Amino acid sequence: MVFIKGFKLDKKKIASSAQLRGKLDGPDDPRIENVVLLVLSEINQVSEYALDFRVGDGTDIFIVYDDGDDQAALEARELGPVEPIIWVMERQFLTGPAVWEIEEV
Repeated sequence: MVFIKGFKLDKKKIASSAQLRGKLDGPDDPRIENVVLLVLSEINQVSEYALDFRVGDGTDIFIVYDDGDDQAALEARELGPVEPIIWVMERQFLTGPAVWEIEEV
């Protein structure tokens, strides 16, 4: 296992966003995957730098800014510069910044 620090695509947040409320049947709606792909595409196109995307347990997708095997040290480290598009997307589609434990790839 490895700890990662960054942002997670949040299916609950996506399903309840103002733009999609009433159009999706909750976070398990299969159409959420279409929204996830659009969000990832938009982030990737607008980002000035290449971002590190990783898949966690199940279908969780993370945008990783830092990783390591020491959770406390990772939580204590500054996140560093974050692409402006991430802060825009965080309002409706992402959760973070935070630290998560995922399987090492």
